[in-house]
Amino acid sequence: MRRRVTLLVALVIGALFVPGASGVPDGTPPLITFELTGTPGANGWYVSPTTIRWRVEDPESGITASSGCDTITLTADTTGVKLTCSATNGIDVSTSVSLTVKIDRTPPSVTAISPDRPPDSGEWYTRPVLFSVAGADATSGVAGCESPTYAGPDSGSAEVVATCTDRAGHVSPPARASLRYDATAPVLRGVSARAGEGAVTVRWQPLPAPEWVEVVRVSAGNEKARPTLYRGGGARFVDQRVRNGVRYRYEVIGRDEAGHATQVNVAATPLGPLRSPVPASRIRRPPTLRWKAVRGAALYNVQVFRRGRKVLSAWPRSPHLRLSRRWRYDRRTQELVPGRYHWFVWPAYRERGRLRFGRLLGRSTFVIVR
Repeated sequence: MRRRVTLLVALVIGALFVPGASGVPDGTPPLITFELTGTPGANGWYVSPTTIRWRVEDPESGITASSGCDTITLTADTTGVKLTCSATNGIDVSTSVSLTVKIDRTPPSVTAISPDRPPDSGEWYTRPVLFSVAGADATSGVAGCESPTYAGPDSGSAEVVATCTDRAGHVSPPARASLRYDATAPVLRGVSARAGEGAVTVRWQPLPAPEWVEVVRVSAGNEKARPTLYRGGGARFVDQRVRNGVRYRYEVIGRDEAGHATQVNVAATPLGPLRSPVPASRIRRPPTLRWKAVRGAALYNVQVFRRGRKVLSAWPRSPHLRLSRRWRYDRRTQELVPGRYHWFVWPAYRERGRLRFGRLLGRSTFVIVR
């Protein structure tokens, strides 16, 4: 009786467990693993050819069938290839494992670079300008593009450089956009105006090309007349269309192609041989008359008229004569009363003990006011 019970238990146990190839009961499905060999990029992408190697095993009952488990190498760009490895063991239990492989070996490209506004002056930008950048990528898509801002240095052939990045981590080849940029006005140095006889010489330090200088003249008492006398890249201008005794203001303007302008004003009064007081000067005190020295002159004859009548004739040796409020001339006492005075100067030369007058050196006027 005991032997029959033992056999029955053995039969029951045998019904519960089917032995595998090793004779050990199999209670687990096939084990499937894989190995990916390639260069990983960003966000789960691979950026090189990628090899998938499957490993299928079942140590108890063994593998009786498998599908899709061969080693494979993917080389083409793809937004996703789904691979599935399936296996069945000796007790007819199956397992499947799937994975998706994304490959992007191609960098993105920059398709457009455009400034956020038109040039500020003609073809020139005169303050920082932002560029918008667009890109394209056929596989993983564009993750972003930089937006560069150009803020210098000044250049007629400036460049901005931009790139885009795709979702796999590739950076595009750099793309360039050109622009003309000038944020700096010309710098004028050494501006001066020097008066001569019937002429004024205006000078400045030359500007670098392609900047240039304009000279505008403004006459005293005639502000509306503003002729441009000079335009160019030189360092001086001689104005010979002036009248002695008139004060002139010169606007020296440095300009560039970007529309910048820098202005410096200088003034001068051209004088003839009779230098002081300036013609038509209005003065309150007795003036000192001054004139240009004449080479070889032994002395000078100075004559002063008021209302067409001579009131003074003097013979100074030097080219100047200080007037007084009162003096004697033609046996009469003369006074420097308010009014307009005309004065003339002649040089005189000694030849063989005698005086010889030269040609009239010049004439001028002054006004005595109360």
